Amino acid sequence: MARSTQTTAKAKSAPKTNRATSEFADQISALRKSQAVIEFDLDGMITYANDNFLQAMGYTLDEIKGRHHRIFCDPEYVATPDYRAFWEKLNNGEFQAGEFCRFGRDGREIWIQASYNPILDKNGKPYKVVKFASDISAAKQAAAEADGQVNAILASQAVIEFDLQGNILTANDNFLNAVGYSLEEIEGKHHSLFVDANYANSQEYRQFWEDLRSGKFQAAEYKRFGKGGKEIWIQASYNPIFDPKGRPFKVIKYATDITAQKVQAEEAFLVQSMMTNMSGSITFADKDGIVQFMNPAAVNLLRKVEKHLPVRAEEIVGQSIDRFHKNPAHQRGLLADSKNFPMETDVEMGDEIFHLTASRIEKEGEFLGTLVSWECVTDKVAAQKAIQENAERERQAAEDLNRKVAEIVEVAQKVAKRDYSQQLTVCGDDPIGQLGEGLSQFFEDKHKTEIQEQERSELERAEAAEQQRKVACVLELVNAVADGNFDIEVPNLGTDAVGQVASALSSAIDSMKTALTEVRGVAATVATAAEQLTAASRDISNGAQEQASSLEETASSLEEITSTVKQNTDNAQQARQLATGSRDVAEKGGEVVGDAVDAMSAINQSSKKIADIITTIDEIAFQTNLLALNAAVEAARAGEQGRGFAVVAAEVRNLAQRSASAAKEIKSLIQDSVRKVENGTELVNKSGHTLNEIVSSVKRVTDIVAEIAAASKEQLTGVEQVNKAVSQMDRVTQSNASQTEEMSGTAESLLSHAQQLRELVAQFRLGKEDESRLSNSRTTARVTTDTSSVYREPEAEFEVATSGALEF
Repeated sequence: MARSTQTTAKAKSAPKTNRATSEFADQISALRKSQAVIEFDLDGMITYANDNFLQAMGYTLDEIKGRHHRIFCDPEYVATPDYRAFWEKLNNGEFQAGEFCRFGRDGREIWIQASYNPILDKNGKPYKVVKFASDISAAKQAAAEADGQVNAILASQAVIEFDLQGNILTANDNFLNAVGYSLEEIEGKHHSLFVDANYANSQEYRQFWEDLRSGKFQAAEYKRFGKGGKEIWIQASYNPIFDPKGRPFKVIKYATDITAQKVQAEEAFLVQSMMTNMSGSITFADKDGIVQFMNPAAVNLLRKVEKHLPVRAEEIVGQSIDRFHKNPAHQRGLLADSKNFPMETDVEMGDEIFHLTASRIEKEGEFLGTLVSWECVTDKVAAQKAIQENAERERQAAEDLNRKVAEIVEVAQKVAKRDYSQQLTVCGDDPIGQLGEGLSQFFEDKHKTEIQEQERSELERAEAAEQQRKVACVLELVNAVADGNFDIEVPNLGTDAVGQVASALSSAIDSMKTALTEVRGVAATVATAAEQLTAASRDISNGAQEQASSLEETASSLEEITSTVKQNTDNAQQARQLATGSRDVAEKGGEVVGDAVDAMSAINQSSKKIADIITTIDEIAFQTNLLALNAAVEAARAGEQGRGFAVVAAEVRNLAQRSASAAKEIKSLIQDSVRKVENGTELVNKSGHTLNEIVSSVKRVTDIVAEIAAASKEQLTGVEQVNKAVSQMDRVTQSNASQTEEMSGTAESLLSHAQQLRELVAQFRLGKEDESRLSNSRTTARVTTDTSSVYREPEAEFEVATSGALEF
């Protein structure tokens, strides 16, 4: 009964099982038709692949059946632990799914969305793997392109994200650098942080965010403010981002900083506005020679000469400058050379003349175009021409005036020499011409008057000549007397005034002749007495001078002896002081040498310690070298992985070898220093002994010098007393010599005056009778002088002569 029940149950469940199996088979069939399917055993060997898979990979089943799964993979990936782990998991029955990069027959890259499904037996153990895959290469490529575009945007533009309320979610570095904030400073804050406060409170700003929340795109140029109130201009787009249901959930803003361009545009607008409103005429042509700008003043200016232009003034903008030049190539050559700027020239158009000033416009060294300033100078040129003509007329007038003045001056110079026969050609209605005519008439009248005066004065000149002859005769007589000639006769010149003067002159000459004869005799007597007195005074003076000279030489010699003795005394005192100082210095030198000996000993000990330290460093360098060598051996054993360590070990070994070499050199130098210090110590010891001997010798020299100084001082006292006595004698003798010289000087002065008197009297030429009487007087004086004493006879003769003079 029970068995029957079970059979009935099985019979009822059989249709359901068959139906489920049929549905499962249909699903598998559908998967195989829609997807790429391939089967592997647990070792990864291919056992089956459907047409979808074979078409996607470019193989036939015979080409891949029995081959390993690795033929579809990158060889580098196959060699990794990840690939081995991948198959280990499949062997353990673990499902694997994801996006995989595989390679087809021709090596082309294929991206698949696949699942690796271990198939289990009735015991739950896997026995094969079935892979279901879809080719997603196109989608992957599209996603990669999209990612690349996004990355490019992120790299080149400023990007910031907001929620729909305007709160900041994130921002890239470009945006943060532009506004000067860090992400921490702005994250979570509202977009109004970047806008003007008045605009943030406006209805326009609220509507701006309402439109974004409703999904409306916004793009324009915006004025924003960075950190610290820095003004920024951006070209930006605000882009609502939609979810899968088409609802906006955030806003991404892509922006470009156009502050520099905006400032440049504003500056350009300002410059253009300035040029437009300038009263001066301005045109600008770009580097290609196309006129790009003319201000209204230039248009109005060129409208005056429009008939001489190839186009109307309003049509010049957009035209090439070549149309306005006869030789365009020459003009472009001038504009191409920057050395020609600034360039100025004058251009004639019809009756008008324009002055052009061309300037080269550059930006960062690049030629942008030529700016030309136009000025109508027609009136200015005409005025300048009139000024030049007036100047030429004035120059000619000045030349004519100079010629007339020069002629007048030349005639005036001759008239100044009383030559009134000159003729002036200067005439005319101008002041100089009238002056010339007046002077010409004056000279003519003056010439006539001069002739009349010459005729009238001939008689007067004859009378004056006779009178002048008489005066000349008197002057000749006076000049002879002035020359000392009294041996002359005065002729009779009549009874007029000149004759009376001549008669009086004759009487005066006779009186002077007699007086001079007597004076000459007295002068001779005085001169003879003065000569004798001078000779006696000179002999006495010479004797006194010789005695004074001898005493002076004696005094001088004593002074030199005194000076020498005093100098010897001073030198002895200084020698004593120097000897005492030398003794002190020698004693101090002995102490210093002792200190030097101690210092050299300390240096010797320190040098030995340094040598020991260098020896230790040498041993350390040797051990380091061994360690570096061992490390290099171990690195060589490690192969490729130990190559870097081997390089380091080699460097350490090189350093150790260099340290050892340096340590050896230092040790050698230190040992040499120790030897030199020991030699120095021995030399210093010898110096100490020598200095001690010097100290003893200096002490003996000091005592001897002190005795010499005492003896020199006593000698100086005696010499000074003798010097005083001789100096007193010298003063007395000098006084006597001085008085004798004064007496001699007086006698010589008397002789000099007597000789002067004789010379003065000798200048006068007297008659023969007077000369004979004077000669007799001289002989008497000489005889009397020779038979009398030196001092008495001249006095007696002098008295006689004086008496004779008084009688005269």
